[in-house]
Amino acid sequence: MPNTRFCTSCGAPVSALPAQAVPTGPTKRRPWFAVITIVLIILAFLGGASITPERVVTVTTTQVSASTVTKTVTTGLTVVTPGVQRLKIGQTFVVLAKDKVPVEITFTRAWYTDRMGLTTADKGYKFVVLDVTVKNVGTKETSVFSMFSQWTVKVDKGYTYNQKSIWYLPLDARPEETKTGYVYFEILQDTIATEIRCIDTLYLNIDFTVEL
Repeated sequence: MPNTRFCTSCGAPVSALPAQAVPTGPTKRRPWFAVITIVLIILAFLGGASITPERVVTVTTTQVSASTVTKTVTTGLTVVTPGVQRLKIGQTFVVLAKDKVPVEITFTRAWYTDRMGLTTADKGYKFVVLDVTVKNVGTKETSVFSMFSQWTVKVDKGYTYNQKSIWYLPLDARPEETKTGYVYFEILQDTIATEIRCIDTLYLNIDFTVEL
């Protein structure tokens, strides 16, 4: 036998015995192995979810606001009541003239000149003229300014002058009729008129000052 081995002491042949397999019984899985497996699966799932890009959804809400602007319009006439009133050039106001007929009055312009018609201002003096427009907005004819009205002008130096003439003021007006006129004063050449005052107690029963 080629693979026969001999004993070194006695010389007798020694045959190699085939190795016998050690029987193995069925492998038993321990309970903790299953628990670890489940835990690993859960951790793997959570880990995968944590690295997944998060989708952000932005919701934009547009609010449309509808606003209504209400403008209050007062109808009718604004009547200046008796007493002292301060007015400006170009301002239209309404007064009750004779028989309580409403009349619109507007002082349209104040200007200077050295000559009014055939009248020339004295040396060193000039005329200041106040233009006025009157409109009857009532239903019957009425008288507006009277020849008994008192007019004065005040200048920047503090001086006060009486009217030079009121003959050219509109004295009466028919319904829807518009009339123009003026009153003028003679003041020093180197002064400037600052305000004109009128006191009319016959028809208008008002005391007003026109700021220039």
